[in-house]
Amino acid sequence: MLRLTVAALLVGAAMPAAAATWTNSTSGLSGTFTAVNLAAPTLASETLVTTQYTSQGITFANATYDPQPGYFPISIGNFASGSGIVFPNIRFAFNSGVTAVAFRYISNDGASRFDAFRGSTLVASAFFDTSTDPAQWYSVTGGGFNRIVIDAPDNNALLVADFQIAGGAVPEPASWALLIAGFAMVGVTARRRRTVVAA
Repeated sequence: MLRLTVAALLVGAAMPAAAATWTNSTSGLSGTFTAVNLAAPTLASETLVTTQYTSQGITFANATYDPQPGYFPISIGNFASGSGIVFPNIRFAFNSGVTAVAFRYISNDGASRFDAFRGSTLVASAFFDTSTDPAQWYSVTGGGFNRIVIDAPDNNALLVADFQIAGGAVPEPASWALLIAGFAMVGVTARRRRTVVAA
C-alpha cells in the first residue's frame, strides 16, 4: 500500500501545474480582490519605482512613476521625458503568489507582450494590440503566479491607476505531493505504534 501511495505521489509531482490565461476586456476582476492604490505613496514624476508599494503586496522593476496630467493622472510607465523609452519592459512581482490580476494599460502603438511567471516558469503569455482603447483591462487568471513582465519595445507604455489583485498562493504539485507524503508517513508511524506485542 505504501509503495502505491509513493508511486501516485511521484506521478502527481511530475504533472505540470494548471496554466494561467490572459484576457482583455472593458472591466477588471469580478468577485473578491484587493485594489492597489498607485496614488499612495505620493511620488514625484519620473521617480524610479521599486519597493514603494511593497506594503500593498507588489514590487516593481523597470518602471517610473509617470503621471500624464489630463489623461492618466496616476500611472507607472517605462518612459522619462528627455530620455524617451527608459526600459523595454515593465516588471512587477507579488509578495506571495496570486491567482488573478487585472490592470488598465496602454502603449503608444502596436502590440505588447504579456507574460506571467511562477518563479522562473512561464505560465501564461499573450500579445494584445494595446493602442486602441485606453479603457481596456488586461487580466491573467488561474494557475497561480508571482511575477508579470510586459514587453512593449519602442513604445511609451503605461500601467494606469486601476490595478487589482486576487487570491493567494497556489501550491505547486510537488508541494502537494510532499504534504501528502508527510501525512502518509504520520499515518504509517501511528499504525505501527498501535501494534502491541503479546507477552
